[in-house]
Amino acid sequence: MACATLTGVSLVLPAGAAVLAACCGWPASRLVRSYTQRTIAPPILAVSTAILAFAAAAYVHPVLAGCAAAWVGVCAVPLAVIDALVYRLPDLLTMAALGGTAGFLLAAAGVAGDWTDLARSAAGAAALASLFLILAIARPGSAGLGDAKLSLSLGALAAWPGWDVLATALIAAFALAAGYAVWLLAARRATLRSRLPFGPFLLAGTLIAVLVASL
Repeated sequence: MACATLTGVSLVLPAGAAVLAACCGWPASRLVRSYTQRTIAPPILAVSTAILAFAAAAYVHPVLAGCAAAWVGVCAVPLAVIDALVYRLPDLLTMAALGGTAGFLLAAAGVAGDWTDLARSAAGAAALASLFLILAIARPGSAGLGDAKLSLSLGALAAWPGWDVLATALIAAFALAAGYAVWLLAARRATLRSRLPFGPFLLAGTLIAVLVASL
């Protein structure tokens, strides 16, 4: 049913989100270079970001929640690249993700005149961040404070449509990470002591769960 609505005027917002997201490819490239000393071609970042933003704005509803998901997608690309390269989730990006997500979801609740979803979203953010904070303290190396900070925006976004979506996002993140770890071990590119960045999988799991729940 969602696909049937992607015609005419309904394509304006996703297309606009994609264009704006693509424009972020160039500053994102500079950010990646500043944190990793590695150059990622801006068009690669621009296309990746545009695809995520278009999908989020097209399928996630209401509109302002879709904007929140698109904003997370914009932040997700440089975050995933930086974490994959240097095992770091910069505060600049995690806090930007949180600020934009909170703003859009607050506006969505205000427009709807119903604060139930926002309350659940805030609780989801606190729950997911607390989980990764506990992991970071109890088992250093299994998670970091960056994962906990990133979880604030991702928990808020995933909990907005329901607790089941948040649970699915977390399960998907761990499943993706486990699958990648098994592949690395089978290919002898890592050992059981090797470190694995979890940020990219947490981002992917959340965006996949939110998009699937919206279809």
